[in-house]
Formats: sequence, structure tokens, C-alpha cells
Amino acid sequence: MKSATDDAVSLDQFTLERSRVQRVQVASGSRRLRNILVGAGIGLAVGLVVDQTLGVRLRNEGNDDYRGLFYAAPIALFGGLSARPAYRTVYTTK
Repeated sequence: MKSATDDAVSLDQFTLERSRVQRVQVASGSRRLRNILVGAGIGLAVGLVVDQTLGVRLRNEGNDDYRGLFYAAPIALFGGLSARPAYRTVYTTK
């Protein structure tokens, strides 16, 4: 966004009348690393719970091949989901 006045919102290439704009959002990447680490921590906790419940049953049957998957999959899933950029709303119609 280049500028905003009471009448119009001006972007890099064009200007829109303010009455035609419903919402303006700006990507905010300032907390992205923190969000990834929090998501990875949640994934680690989920992996630990799955390993201590389902993993115990599978290891009892002689299958120890899934242990890495119990940790890697949730950490990657939750870390990846939290890596999405957050958007900050700059303007909304009333």
C-alpha cells in the first residue's frame, strides 16, 4: 500500500475508491520464527503423547520402526502450519 486518504486507497500501480475497498491486510512476518518454534513444540508434545500411548502398544508387538514417525510427523505438521504468515488488518469497512 502506497498511501490511504479519506477518499481513496493508493497501491503501487493503481488507486481505488475507498467505498470499493472492504478490507486491507498487510503480511506481518515479524513473529514467524517464534510461531514456528511454538508449533514445533506443540508437535513434539503430540509426538510424545502418541509415542507413549500407541507407540507402547506397537513396541509390545515387536515393531519399533514407527518411533521416528511419531515425532517427525507432528513436529513437521504443526511447525509448518504455524509458519504461515500472519496478516495485520489495516483497514476494514464499518
